[in-house]
Amino acid sequence: MKRKIFNWIEGGRNPLIIFGLIFISWFVILLGAWPGVYAYDAAWQYGMLTGDAPFTTHHPVIHTLWLGNCIRLGETVLGSANAGMLIYSLSQMIICASGLTYILCRVLRHDSPRKYIIFVVALAWIMLFPLNGVMAVCSIKDSVFAVLFPIVVLELGEFLQNTDRYLKSKRWILLISATFLSIIFRNNMRYAFAATGASILLISLLKKKTIVKNILYVFAAPLLLMIIYEKTLYPAFGITPGSEVEKWCVPIQQVAAVYNYSEIEGNEKLSESELNDLFAYASEEIWKAYVPECSNHVKDYFSFSAGKKRFVLLWARLLYKYPQQYIEAFVNLTENYWNPFIVQESKHISFLQFKCFEPVTFEPVLAGMYRYLYSLCNDRTYLKLPVIRLLFNNGGYLWGAVLNCD
Repeated sequence: MKRKIFNWIEGGRNPLIIFGLIFISWFVILLGAWPGVYAYDAAWQYGMLTGDAPFTTHHPVIHTLWLGNCIRLGETVLGSANAGMLIYSLSQMIICASGLTYILCRVLRHDSPRKYIIFVVALAWIMLFPLNGVMAVCSIKDSVFAVLFPIVVLELGEFLQNTDRYLKSKRWILLISATFLSIIFRNNMRYAFAATGASILLISLLKKKTIVKNILYVFAAPLLLMIIYEKTLYPAFGITPGSEVEKWCVPIQQVAAVYNYSEIEGNEKLSESELNDLFAYASEEIWKAYVPECSNHVKDYFSFSAGKKRFVLLWARLLYKYPQQYIEAFVNLTENYWNPFIVQESKHISFLQFKCFEPVTFEPVLAGMYRYLYSLCNDRTYLKLPVIRLLFNNGGYLWGAVLNCD
């Protein structure tokens, strides 16, 4: 019976079945969070579109336009911002469910003897882990990227394993498209993709492989599309570059960590010259606001008004004097991404946001589901569950993926 069920799912009708199961499970979440979670940077992004804030590339432009125009459509045509948020939630659910359906179909087509187990566990996790549904109806920019990224990884792996066969199958179109979309949905993806391409190209050159030209094409195409996208879309909407500070969050955190360490009695103090350089970029109050696990408290008020060169020289001098503090600052900032034994909790910032900014308001259809989701996200009830709490840890997923690679 079990074999017949899987043969039927695998026989070609699986995409709609899988998509339907995922969409329905998330729709139940939507009923508790109706019309969707309008939180994180949503209000700021909408302000960019309405002219209340400068329209910059601080947030992915494609997401700002998509989200903002949904809300605007709701307010101007459908009578309420809630209607616009519902359109956004449903469209994002469709996109994310479609991407995950593709990934699960790929699992079923894999040669691994564990493919059915992996498929069942993955589908159950996608459907039943509540935060998947919450993120699917949330205005955060990471939801679509979180689906695109594994597709890029899967397709890139197939491309490198058998380049000629992959290119003949025309799936290179999917690889380039998914990569381009992941770049425009997440600003720092362009750097990760460029670094990955350079590394793969270098390895291929060292091994004298004949696929170097194909690698150049596949990696250059998304970056070329990105340039065309920026050169055409940005001028059309009057979009200006965002702050470059976002790229510097790790060095800024390291310098902030050193400053706060030096202020502790008994530790080596910064020199007057170093303090002058430090305060040229942010006030003493800002540097003291340093929070080890979150860069926003310093980064958001940091300015390169004194020039990048001066800051780089300061960073290098402090690295020589305080290498341990630099390492600790990096570990504290990134630990949740690789340490499976911690759950990120901070009194300074809410990592899970289940709320709505104006002009959107919650109108839950299922009151019980709303109370459950509110408690889960805002009261952090998961921290009270010894095993379940591990599901909220990024490091657990990282090592799970690493240890289960074929």
